[in-house]
Amino acid sequence: GFGFWRSAPSGDESVTILAIRRSWPQVWQMRFHDPALLPYYLMMKAWSTLVPSAPALRLPSVLAMSVMIVVVMKMVADFTSIRVSILAGVITLIMPSVTLFAQDARPYAFTGLFACLSVRFWLMRTRSPRTVHVVLLTSCLVAGILMNAYSAALLLVLLVGATVLRQQAAPKLLRATLIASIASSLAVLPFLLLVLRYARGQVSAPAVSLRSMAYIVAAFPAGVLKPWLAPAFAVLALTLCGAGAVVTLRWPSVRVRPLTVVSLIWLIVPPMALTLIQIVLDKPTLLARYWQFCLPAVSILITFFLVRVMAWRPNTALIACGLLVLLALPTQIFLRSEDGHDGARWESLPAVLASVDLRALPISMNSSALDGLLVYDHGQYRDRLFIRRSAAKSGLVAPVLSAPDSRVMVRAARREGGLIAYQSRTKSSSMPTASDFGRLVDVHAGRYALRVSCNYFGDSLGIFGVQRHMRDLSAFAEMAREIELRAHGHARCIVLE
Repeated sequence: GFGFWRSAPSGDESVTILAIRRSWPQVWQMRFHDPALLPYYLMMKAWSTLVPSAPALRLPSVLAMSVMIVVVMKMVADFTSIRVSILAGVITLIMPSVTLFAQDARPYAFTGLFACLSVRFWLMRTRSPRTVHVVLLTSCLVAGILMNAYSAALLLVLLVGATVLRQQAAPKLLRATLIASIASSLAVLPFLLLVLRYARGQVSAPAVSLRSMAYIVAAFPAGVLKPWLAPAFAVLALTLCGAGAVVTLRWPSVRVRPLTVVSLIWLIVPPMALTLIQIVLDKPTLLARYWQFCLPAVSILITFFLVRVMAWRPNTALIACGLLVLLALPTQIFLRSEDGHDGARWESLPAVLASVDLRALPISMNSSALDGLLVYDHGQYRDRLFIRRSAAKSGLVAPVLSAPDSRVMVRAARREGGLIAYQSRTKSSSMPTASDFGRLVDVHAGRYALRVSCNYFGDSLGIFGVQRHMRDLSAFAEMAREIELRAHGHARCIVLE
């Protein structure tokens, strides 16, 4: 998490930042339009009250992921040795997904932490019938589900594991697991019903297909697949994980059997269950971050495979470890860069909009793109007109826009002699063109493509000037040069005639 102090937020982090800027009653009102993350927002609101520094916003995720790695090491040490547990910690640290979510102001690091703690206390219950283990297991299950409702799939993991191990484990393991599962389910039932009623989920989650599944499975350990060698790392990590699963099945060790059994189930059951939920209930579950709480199982299985290979051929195991580090390195560097959060370069957009020629123009922004910009709002945008599909969260003048022929858009363009349009989650070809506006008003437009390169919010920025306005083509050319300069190389401007 060495990049956690960087202030440029990702698209999702922008929503977190805007949420915690609200008052406590306003945050509580979010239960009607973003209930799935309400417990996380309340926690981060409390954190920001105590530690108001902007860079500290990612610190809770860093701490959560750090503790998660320690818990993974402790689980492995309980069934093997200190040396093997250190290797498990190193393998976990190598994973770019761990770095990504450790420096992300979102709940996924906490989801992983509580999943590991739940498995840890369940494993302790397999060895000792103490009631305190069941109480701690129930508490961690509840906390994990509150951070991410999809982590309720961990209940299936523990129930299947208890069924498989009921003969070799401490007495009444299955009953204890059932008690913890029922108690945690009842505790979070109001929350789950609220989520089921009001949550919309990721609106752009991919449909179930071989292509989407391949992408998500690859992004599961790699975090992002943009950097050079990231796909190769994903292939190697998943290959070693699969080999670890085969090795543990063919050459089982009695001593580590509880950990290997639960790791295999942990890796397989939740992704299958979440995929089935999307197929049957049409809920968006095919996103790598929703599966993140299963990532420790990958590290554990890779560790067991490397330990087995090291006993046979030590040099081969060292080569495999070296390859993992080498292939992960470009992604680890990328994640710590300015562009590390899926290419969210929102910090360049306010600089562009501060251009003298653009300062007075109304701004049209689509969907959650406005959230990303408002993170940088210190009052300079309050007197400008924002047009968006949903005005629910902005608190600004935000008439509903359903098409480029919106009367509000036309009036705005006529009033100020131009309009700025930022199009999110679309191809640049979907940006309204000069001819689109030409049907409504006389438009002489300069169209600028701002290369935000952002998976969340798209990459098109258009500046449209009304015909017979004082600006001419030379003014647009000057504007283009200024925008490219202010965007520090992130913008490519084209003046359309």
